[in-house]
Amino acid sequence: MNINRVFLCGRLDRDPEVTTTMAGVVVCRMVVVTTIKRGEAEATEWHRVIAWGELARACAHYSKGQRIHVQGSLQTRAYQGEDKIERLSTEVVVSRVHGLGFRGNGDPVSTP
Repeated sequence: MNINRVFLCGRLDRDPEVTTTMAGVVVCRMVVVTTIKRGEAEATEWHRVIAWGELARACAHYSKGQRIHVQGSLQTRAYQGEDKIERLSTEVVVSRVHGLGFRGNGDPVSTP
């Protein structure tokens, strides 16, 4: 059995970027930041997250600093940079997303 499943709970690094493909499909790209504390040390990760279609439209309403919970799968793709060097990019392709941690007035809720 193979499993490719990701669960993230973190904050948005910036406002989501929403675009539409030439075929008319809505795409939303986000960066979710997670921090793990180990004793006195912290390790921070920036995760590229991508949503398609109706999920992308829903993600467009989130904003920088908001806490979100994302479920999805990992996808790695190759692309060629402007310098003609081939690179790899790993993203979380969203299957479910939930916004967390904002008060009714839009201010972030402080969490420990």
